[in-house]
Amino acid sequence: MKAIKKTSDETTSGKIPNGIKLGLALSGGGFRSAFFHVGVLARLAELDLLRKVDVISSVSGGSIIAAYYYLKVKALLEQPRPPESPPPGREDFIRLVSEIETEFLSAVQKNMLLRTFLDPRKNALMMADRMTSTERLGELLTRYFFQPIFRPRDSEAAGSRIPLRHIAIQPPAPLGPDVHAPVLIINATSLNTGHLW
Repeated sequence: MKAIKKTSDETTSGKIPNGIKLGLALSGGGFRSAFFHVGVLARLAELDLLRKVDVISSVSGGSIIAAYYYLKVKALLEQPRPPESPPPGREDFIRLVSEIETEFLSAVQKNMLLRTFLDPRKNALMMADRMTSTERLGELLTRYFFQPIFRPRDSEAAGSRIPLRHIAIQPPAPLGPDVHAPVLIINATSLNTGHLW
């Protein structure tokens, strides 16, 4: 990606010069960063830049909202629409972020940390080292955050986990030059090796 210098008019008009890719980086910091990033998404939608994002790169708490946003965009862009209708526009993305604000807050209020230890069967698995608390938290995030907005195309993807190969955005019709199907990059480090994943 090239660095671009813009005037304030270009920034507020939502125009991106041809050949320039727009990336969005969401940092870590747990749920606190996730809520901050919802505000960033809202502002980018208002500026009509959000629908033009090509790549979303995230780490830690930023990955929670990046994945949540990505699945919402997937649902939006994969909706069937008549050939003559325009692709989703600024108002669609503003509405999408508004939905995220409401839904995400509701999901967070379910208290994931407390729920990690509410199921006696799962507690027994964790105590027997057959499940980690991280795996348990992953199940809860999938159940309360991601599964409600993920609509799998086949029965294999309909289980409790969402395979990464099933989340690529595949619009049924061309989106046009002003709407981009973003690529999601979730960054992590393997504790076993120290290598990036």
